[in-house]
Amino acid sequence: MSAAPIGTGQLDQNAVLLSFGIFGGIFATTVVAYSCLRLRFPRLYQPRQCIKALRCSLSSRVYSMFGSWIPGAMRITDDELFADAGLDAVAFIRLLRLGASVALVGCLNAIYLIPVYKYQGSDLATADELARWSLGHLPSRSPSMLATLFASYIIFCFTLVMVYREFAWYTAKRHAFMCRENVANYSVFVRHIPVALRSNRGLHEFFEEFIPGGVADVQVALDMGKLSKKVKEREDVVLDLEHAYNVWQQKGYRPRMRPGLFSREKVDTIAALEKRLAELNESIETDIDDAESFQESVSEQGSQRKLPELSEVAKMVPLVPLKKIVLSKSFRVLSDGFVTFRSLQSTVMAQRVHLYDEPYALCIKPAPLPDEVYWSNRPPSRCASFGPFL
Repeated sequence: MSAAPIGTGQLDQNAVLLSFGIFGGIFATTVVAYSCLRLRFPRLYQPRQCIKALRCSLSSRVYSMFGSWIPGAMRITDDELFADAGLDAVAFIRLLRLGASVALVGCLNAIYLIPVYKYQGSDLATADELARWSLGHLPSRSPSMLATLFASYIIFCFTLVMVYREFAWYTAKRHAFMCRENVANYSVFVRHIPVALRSNRGLHEFFEEFIPGGVADVQVALDMGKLSKKVKEREDVVLDLEHAYNVWQQKGYRPRMRPGLFSREKVDTIAALEKRLAELNESIETDIDDAESFQESVSEQGSQRKLPELSEVAKMVPLVPLKKIVLSKSFRVLSDGFVTFRSLQSTVMAQRVHLYDEPYALCIKPAPLPDEVYWSNRPPSRCASFGPFL
């Protein structure tokens, strides 16, 4: 005796339940796994509690019970987030909250829409039970569609009111954020600086002509070349030195190492690393001084420095090495820089007004953190991009 075939409606209902079970199970498993890992590996999942430089008032809250961080996170106010996480984080969370509110209104509309769709349909014998709960179950030109129109206007009006409130909130918080005494609020990021202005002095004098007395500091970026490699090497040496100190403290002896790949004699690791660290510190400090001197001596008419006269060279040779006189190949002036102003009005004025007569030159943007600028991936100017087509 064969089993009766399963109807289409039953298959659709089973598919919905299966999908809900799969995605709901994945979500629940992920939350439980995160709650367990959060307590087991605090340095990985709660770095603000372990790193002193990243600590804030929110990170000082301890949720020792399993899953207690969920209600704790829901009780965090917008002002607390604004103070510790910044405006972008609060705006993003409020945007998610807005979407959840609009979706909830749609669910509330379904309370009266589903009975209308099911019992005002044209064919009550439809095999698909889920189809009876949708707008497609209503016949054409049915008066019951007014319920759908009413529900749509409820969602539209609610969304407009929420968006209006969000704009009012964001405007007030944006002004409060801009009034903070933060260097980033008073600075701008200048891109595509013309060659004639690629120096601290030249760019400073240019902005002083438009905003007299409003410029506090100007820094044109330099491609440091070997200096970046030395800084990276110093970071590695510091890590190795900390490891050697830990071995000495934990095991009671000073570790030893071979200074070279083919060296047979071993030397004291701590002494060798301390010596190398001192050499790198001195070399980096010298390179920074050279970079500052190179940046200040860049001509306002170009990116190259003027060579001294031969008589001056003859006088300087006995005292200064020749490499100090020849143009430095370790530094290259970039077409970007940071300008800091003395007031918010000057900062906004610099961002809103096109100050240079050439198109696509001096593109002024709000200043990001210098560490967040990916200098090797800076896009070229539009003039350079469209130059072959002009």
